[in-house]
Amino acid sequence: IRIFELSPSFRLEKRGECVGLRRQRAFTMPDIHSFCRDIDQALEEFRGLTLNYAKLLEKLGLEFVHVFRATERFYEEHRQLFIDLTRELDTTSLVKLLPRRTHYWAMKNEFQFIDATGRNLQLATVQVDVEDSERYGLTYVDSDGRRRGYIIIHSSMGSIERYLCAILENAASQMMRGELATIPTWVAPTQVRIIPVADRHVDYAVQIAGRLRELGIRADVDDRRRTVEWKIRASGTSWVPYVGVVGDREVETGTVSVTVRRLSTAAKAHIERMRPERLADMVRDETAGMPSRPSPLPILVSRCLSFV
Repeated sequence: IRIFELSPSFRLEKRGECVGLRRQRAFTMPDIHSFCRDIDQALEEFRGLTLNYAKLLEKLGLEFVHVFRATERFYEEHRQLFIDLTRELDTTSLVKLLPRRTHYWAMKNEFQFIDATGRNLQLATVQVDVEDSERYGLTYVDSDGRRRGYIIIHSSMGSIERYLCAILENAASQMMRGELATIPTWVAPTQVRIIPVADRHVDYAVQIAGRLRELGIRADVDDRRRTVEWKIRASGTSWVPYVGVVGDREVETGTVSVTVRRLSTAAKAHIERMRPERLADMVRDETAGMPSRPSPLPILVSRCLSFV
């Protein structure tokens, strides 16, 4: 039995302990509590959740350090799980052994993200709870009619705010290496921005962006009365993954000149001329299998709220 909980959480911190999105007094924590019939089912649940969190971090472009914490007895009894799971994660795992159990869990793991300054952020965790079923009288009736206690797997991807912090810190690391800052296309507020060269190209730009929106892609049109160069820079500072420019040639040929941010460098932009259908396919291929929400904003940037 899995119970999902999305809870507003709070810390009572001393002055100076709250640091931006890294550590806040109020944050949002998604948790999953899995009630398992025995240790074998619990360890399979542990494995599945761990692999799912690793996939999430991979899709966010976040490299991680993986850590196990377990009692010596639990490690010796289930050592093969540690080995097999580390191989499945295709990483190196640090294992911290405790001489005896001092918490409700006998084993847990953590995914740690390392930021641009070498500091760590704990993100996801999965815990094997061997105590709380007995403490709180949580039982079930098995197929033989006997009342038995659960092994509970507690897990969380980590707070939403800390993930935002990790994504921004990852972009900061890219800039420190002289790369273009990028965010995953599937979480980008605007996935495609179309820039018309002149006012006479606005209708064509809106036509393309509208079609992209019909295909589930968050697209808009920068129709503001600024130069094309200014609009391209504005798209860059917003880290828009795909920026298309349309002028007379594009209108005549039914194409878009697209700058693909993830393939570009600080010295040279990667530009391809393509049909809107090809652009839509690129975005959908990159975001396949990930959650998607339509854009809640007007299609014209001039009608959106500006904080600059």
